[in-house]
Amino acid sequence: MDERADFIRKFWHQRSKIEHPQIATHFREDDSIKFDFELVRRFCNPKTRILDLGAGTCTLDRLLAPFVKEIVAVDFIREFFDKQQLPPNIKTVVSDIKDFESIKEFDIVLLFGVLNYFFDDHELISFYKKINNFLSKKGIFIIKHQVGKYETVLIDKLSEEINSHYMAIYRQLDLEVSLLKSIFKKVEIVDIYPDYLNRWKNTHFYAFIVRRS
Repeated sequence: MDERADFIRKFWHQRSKIEHPQIATHFREDDSIKFDFELVRRFCNPKTRILDLGAGTCTLDRLLAPFVKEIVAVDFIREFFDKQQLPPNIKTVVSDIKDFESIKEFDIVLLFGVLNYFFDDHELISFYKKINNFLSKKGIFIIKHQVGKYETVLIDKLSEEINSHYMAIYRQLDLEVSLLKSIFKKVEIVDIYPDYLNRWKNTHFYAFIVRRS
């Protein structure tokens, strides 16, 4: 395991000690989950099967569960799954998302707040290939995270807000799209997160609706 990956694992294990399920994974209480839910909900029906990679404490999955058949939630930290009572149609898998395998196909694959920890472009492209294989014929891949507005932003410093050293990458928007288009045939950029949720001048939250190649 490289130094950055080791740091990220230790960082999230430390966050898992925080009792509040939203603050543990999202750092603060806000209504961003409302926008996440409304985005994904419009693609759901009672037969929908969702794979949530990097599910954290399953806050979004709990909201979606009444509207879908099944959600498979994957995270490498078992303690996150214990922070909230989960409905029976959410199945949890303790695994690094890079190692997760499935012979089942999914109608929706979610990757929310995870891409900021893929520092290597080649590794990310390989991961996209894996996700493409998880999708059903008409399946969609939904991503949400921060991107660099003007250039790729690297963070490797003490964050006063969360009182911890933090490490992440926010790829510039055009680069992010080009990496997705190297694997997927259609990429739609969705800008639904209001200004008060975009608190930093050099980054912006976007969602991406991606179709299977």
